[in-house]
Amino acid sequence: MTGPERSGGDAVVLLAPLCVDEIVTRGGQGSVGVRRVAPGGVGLYAAWALARLGARVILHTPLARADVGLLSALPPSVEAIVHPTRETTRFRIEIDPGAPDERLLLAIAASDPLDPDRLSGLGESAYILLGPLLPRDLSREISDRLAAGGRPIDLGIQGLVRDVAPDGTVRMKPAMSRPSLQPLRIVAGDEAEVALFSGVSDLEAALLALVRDSAREAVATAGSKGARIRVRGESASHLIAPTPARTGGGRPVGLGDTFLAAYGWHRERGQAPQRAGALAASAAAALLEEGLPAA
Repeated sequence: MTGPERSGGDAVVLLAPLCVDEIVTRGGQGSVGVRRVAPGGVGLYAAWALARLGARVILHTPLARADVGLLSALPPSVEAIVHPTRETTRFRIEIDPGAPDERLLLAIAASDPLDPDRLSGLGESAYILLGPLLPRDLSREISDRLAAGGRPIDLGIQGLVRDVAPDGTVRMKPAMSRPSLQPLRIVAGDEAEVALFSGVSDLEAALLALVRDSAREAVATAGSKGARIRVRGESASHLIAPTPARTGGGRPVGLGDTFLAAYGWHRERGQAPQRAGALAASAAAALLEEGLPAA
């Protein structure tokens, strides 16, 4: 298999929230640490990853009127279609430099789902990249609209296996049901998310279950340990080594979103899974090393 079939469109339609992230890096020896507030969300990281590769991107994102300034953080080439919402999604992300693959996530506010009547550009798409951050981001109406469109879909599953506790803590719980989205081209999440979404604890068996039942390809990222990719019809998974970042001056968040966006685009352009995975790992390392251009 040299790559998925091309569907005739030339755009990537990205359905994903922009959000406001309060990123707190914990200090050592009882120190307070470093706090910064920055634009974030799958909509931001995936848009930048795709734009840097030369993709034409149509982004649908919910935004409250007071937060339309977040659009200035997007690449100039991205066509953004705003869906009005009462609140913009806001997260507090606490990071321990000693454990970069672990973090505490708090949901401070959550946006309304996208409005299916405002969806446009689907007919221009080569494929659709769907990146919910919380379960409410993917409504039944949106699922039905996308399924009826018949375009290939890449799905980041992180938002579908999350639950928000009364104190705002975001935790993982098993997805009660999978969205009826067909045809799914790629499903992706970290190792724990893939296990929960598939209902199978063993990673290899989980990936195999996903390519049997849900998508043509399944991706499990593992932060600093790289990633594992399973393709339907192939006898073994592809192991993707991480690309080490020379410095850590960029963003320690958005790496999985960047990986999925870059991997999907390279597969669309005909790269083999191993090569596409290596290029996606390099894109994630660049985000960690260099960050994003200032708004």
